[in-house]
Amino acid sequence: MNVIPEPVSFDELGVSVAMQNTVAELGYTMATPIQTGSLPFAMAGRDVIGQAQTGSGKTAAFGIPIIERLDPRDGPVQALVLCPTRELAVQVHDELTRLGKRHELRSVAIYGGDSIGRQMEELRQGAHIVVANYEMLDHFAPSYFSGIILDESSILKAQDGKTRTHIIEVFGKTPYRLACSATPAPNDYMELGNHSQFLGIM
Repeated sequence: MNVIPEPVSFDELGVSVAMQNTVAELGYTMATPIQTGSLPFAMAGRDVIGQAQTGSGKTAAFGIPIIERLDPRDGPVQALVLCPTRELAVQVHDELTRLGKRHELRSVAIYGGDSIGRQMEELRQGAHIVVANYEMLDHFAPSYFSGIILDESSILKAQDGKTRTHIIEVFGKTPYRLACSATPAPNDYMELGNHSQFLGIM
């Protein structure tokens, strides 16, 4: 579905008062098109695949519903966000930390090129959301997660066959699934499942 929704305020999108206050503090006065288009579906528990340009607010579009749906009382390691690069994993982790500050949720970034022992220790301290590189997926059991986000998921096509197959398998087994990228077309997502709501917002 290719749409360009009209901008609306976050209170019109059904987010909690706590999240409304958080996004206001972050300077988000109105939801961007990708946020307006995806939040109603994602907040309702639908699987959503979103396409929008870089800088359009995709991280908040998919971070907000994950944060709103998680409950810290359900324990650690509830959701997984997979990113193709270390830099993007750190950026997404930072954004989720800002968005989740009123929800008592902790995020941790897990990536290659740094001490895996230190990162896993941070995870053991009680993180609810894991933001990791694609290649770090082997460190986690799929049954851990009730929700998964693939960020810049069109890059899946560039992964080796084993990595791509593993990611698609975990994505398919996770109950709540979101994916986003700046570049894909709907056909690029056939491997991720045919029952997701596709939002192409240019």
